[in-house]
Amino acid sequence: RFTYANQESVATSYLEYKINSHSDFTGISCQANNSFGSSSKPCVFQIKAKDNEVPELKSCSSMDHSYTSFTIYCKVTRKFENNLLEFSYEVFDAETSKFFKRVSTYSPNITFVGLPSSMDFIVDVYVKGNDAPYKIDAFTLRTNEKQIAASTE
Repeated sequence: RFTYANQESVATSYLEYKINSHSDFTGISCQANNSFGSSSKPCVFQIKAKDNEVPELKSCSSMDHSYTSFTIYCKVTRKFENNLLEFSYEVFDAETSKFFKRVSTYSPNITFVGLPSSMDFIVDVYVKGNDAPYKIDAFTLRTNEKQIAASTE
């Protein structure tokens, strides 16, 4: 719907455009004509396909375990400009399935701190736009356990 208004009158025009094939995604131009004459420049509209791709998590891993923390690292299958992907992390006790904590962030990596030691967790990772969680096992170290770091020399 296009509307032109001035102090004396209001003019409205309608355009219905139906997409039948991929080649119909194109530019449309229009020219206004009335009793006063023709417009000097045409109006131009670009018809674009909606991006229906749903972001998916390619992989997630649990690392950097300590007695009271662990870090989740995730990668997505598609990069979005300006880091506009929102991630949601839900942590559950692996033994009882009891909900533990939920955090939302724009980062695909997150460190959970202040956790009880000697526990196993299940972390459901969601990326906004995709309702399917990526499930990952995580844990905090048990008493008398030490984290072993791998190094390449």
